Amino acid sequence: MRYLVGNWKSNKTFDEAQAWFNEIPEAIIPTDTEVVICPPYPYLVTLANDGRRTTSLKLGVQDVSQFPYGAYTGAVAVEMVKEWADYAILGHSERRKYFHETHQEVANKVDRCIEAGLTPIVCVDEDYINQQIAAIQDEHMKKIIVAYEPLSAIGSGDPDTPEHAVQVARAIKDKAEFDVPVLYGGSVKPGNIQSFLQHSEISGALVGGASLNAQSWKDLLNACEKNSL
Repeated sequence: MRYLVGNWKSNKTFDEAQAWFNEIPEAIIPTDTEVVICPPYPYLVTLANDGRRTTSLKLGVQDVSQFPYGAYTGAVAVEMVKEWADYAILGHSERRKYFHETHQEVANKVDRCIEAGLTPIVCVDEDYINQQIAAIQDEHMKKIIVAYEPLSAIGSGDPDTPEHAVQVARAIKDKAEFDVPVLYGGSVKPGNIQSFLQHSEISGALVGGASLNAQSWKDLLNACEKNSL
């Protein structure tokens, strides 16, 4: 299975989000690719229930709380989103940087997601792979997806080389002691995604800025189709 995951971060008005979904036809979604969009929380329910949403397009969230229901002001527990989301991005470098999330806090979120039936997409950086993977319970390794995102490539327009990304993917699998799916994330665009997908060690891509434009997203989908497994 291959994965194409779009992370909208804190972007788009609600009308812009709906317009984006209306522009993505069902016919262009590759049959061998799990296509996931992670919109901001406020749009999740309506987009999930909107009849114009393509049936094979999955939704995810960009984070969940490490805590369950309770007195945690401002937190969004996984139980609140599990009805509409299938995936959750966890430990993105921006959350580690701006919200000071620790490896253990991310691991706690992995626990919450697996308990609720969501698939965690755990973001890791090359410098901390050992610590980030070690924090996750061994029995959960077969239930997660890992996204390698080099810090220098996030939002910079300067992606890692496919060859180096493959080396990191192998290191992740070795540390996990399991053939965990590894996505590449970091300045992924229609013009470079095929260079990553052609390697069997890379199971897909986590896309930021290039997922915001509907035409760019369609180009990414077409690139995935050309590299069908």
